Amino acid sequence: MSIIFYSPEADARERLERFILRAARWTGSHWPLAKGKYRLMILAESLCGRFPKDVKVTVPDGRSLALRFAPDIWDTVFFFGEYEAALTEVVRRVVRSGDICLDVGANFGWYTTLLSEISGPGGQVFAFEPMPDTFRLLEANVASARYKNVFINNCGLGDFNGTAELHFFPDLGPGHASISDHGRSDSIKIPVRIQKFDDFAQDHNLRGEVVFLKVDIEGAELAFLRGAERLFEQAMPPIILMEMALEQTASFGYSPNDLIEFIRSRRPYKFFSADLKRGRLREI
Repeated sequence: MSIIFYSPEADARERLERFILRAARWTGSHWPLAKGKYRLMILAESLCGRFPKDVKVTVPDGRSLALRFAPDIWDTVFFFGEYEAALTEVVRRVVRSGDICLDVGANFGWYTTLLSEISGPGGQVFAFEPMPDTFRLLEANVASARYKNVFINNCGLGDFNGTAELHFFPDLGPGHASISDHGRSDSIKIPVRIQKFDDFAQDHNLRGEVVFLKVDIEGAELAFLRGAERLFEQAMPPIILMEMALEQTASFGYSPNDLIEFIRSRRPYKFFSADLKRGRLREI
């Protein structure tokens, strides 16, 4: 793995902190135990008061990713060259060359660029990210991808066509931005465009069946499904990797089980939960 700090000039304190971060990153990438390396990461973060805002990291599989460093969001990419390792392995096992994939809530593009690599020149990846600043980061990462099979869209997917307010919580970082304010009054409101996937597919003359989709949109997953009936009308419905979090869905007035029941009512799916620590899937 390699790392580039964008800013070439730094004072003595900043140079020291960069050294700490580089040392922790090198050690973390060679540390044999997950528990120990995470403690090392937390220690390095606690010692550094000024993180580099923009960094570029090359991860073990060869992808080059630009990051706006944020602890608890993308720090595992920075320190270890990995992000949601167990789920990433699931994606590698189920997606094949030539597949059509969706990345709904694409964030900085970890899964978008991964899907691009796996599906290859014969595949297609449609990525959706409504947060303007995060979309620009996604755009930069897709531009550096090896295959030009990715189509990015600065919008969210839901059950209507129009605009909505996206709530950004400064203490949580852009990965936690949500259509819901989650009962908080300190969010920054950002107007974003929302579209139903059914209409998007028709407007863009999407041909072929979607084989895989990843959905992580901070509680708005049920709205996405309601606007994506086309996916369940395919001869073979897609494999779905979806976040189901009670803390997020409660703000939208439903529970994770409602997602399961909605999908089950459309097609006879099998459902699995992911054990992120052991890297296993368990049928539920």
